[in-house]
Amino acid sequence: MGVAAVSSVNGVRIRLTAERWLHIVSRHPEMEPHKNRVIEAVRDPDFIAKGLHGELKAVRLFVDLEIGARYLIVVYREISLEDGFIITARVGADVGNVIKRGVVWRRK
Repeated sequence: MGVAAVSSVNGVRIRLTAERWLHIVSRHPEMEPHKNRVIEAVRDPDFIAKGLHGELKAVRLFVDLEIGARYLIVVYREISLEDGFIITARVGADVGNVIKRGVVWRRK
């Protein structure tokens, strides 16, 4: 895998590098079949929440996962108006902790 990229809701190019994908699947092996959904969550999230250290969290509900309906939470950073990168991603059943710092964008 080379670099996959997608535009965030802010129009920033967000990269998913091979190194980051290996990091994600080594820590969260259940993510292995969901690379395209990680990209989709950044491109078309249900909402974006603030992270603790300036990162953003794209959250999207997927109802057709093999483990049932779950949220895909993708942590990424926009480092400029033109560039950013995915830090990590995981599946979650609850987003209560994700929205603690505030929602900065929500799908209309």
